[in-house]
Amino acid sequence: MPRTAEQFANIRQERKEEILQVALRLFGEKGYEATSIDMIAKTANISKGLVYNYFENKQKLLETVLDMFFEKLGDTFKALYDSTEPAEVIIRQMLYTLRDSMKAEIEFWQFYTRLSFQFTEYLKRQYGAEMGRWMHKVTAMMEELSFANPQIEAIKLGSIIDGICINYILAPKFYPIDEVIENVADGFEAQRADPR
Repeated sequence: MPRTAEQFANIRQERKEEILQVALRLFGEKGYEATSIDMIAKTANISKGLVYNYFENKQKLLETVLDMFFEKLGDTFKALYDSTEPAEVIIRQMLYTLRDSMKAEIEFWQFYTRLSFQFTEYLKRQYGAEMGRWMHKVTAMMEELSFANPQIEAIKLGSIIDGICINYILAPKFYPIDEVIENVADGFEAQRADPR
């Protein structure tokens, strides 16, 4: 019995997702420059031509993986952006959400961490606004917490989060992420109670 158009569409989508997952892993492990389309095809057990059937070139494949990452990240943090909880609760929840996401999807975070050092123009162009939105939200939370310089506190939190990501990605089995996240959250609450 021949396949239906819907079955072909499902097969095509599954194959595309498989290529994206392999690309995500290889870009995360080896970096963008060191990962070739040939390497992606071999790892996915498909022909190089089939990869090009789905993606025009390696740059388009990277852009699709980035879009997938930021869409997932946006979905993860959307509820926090819209929350009406007190700022200290949102900051703690943001840190917990980050920790849970890194634990559950380490390949995504390896990819992001490696790519953030190779920060492409596409990444800045596509996601600069989202990063600005995050910074605006965190700065507003720091204002609510009565910090003397809310923007610096927001930058500090962003830098701490970057450090947590890098250290956890480098040694997930040895990095005490739960304790670090609690310490950071407690530190912001203590600073609020005793502003300097």
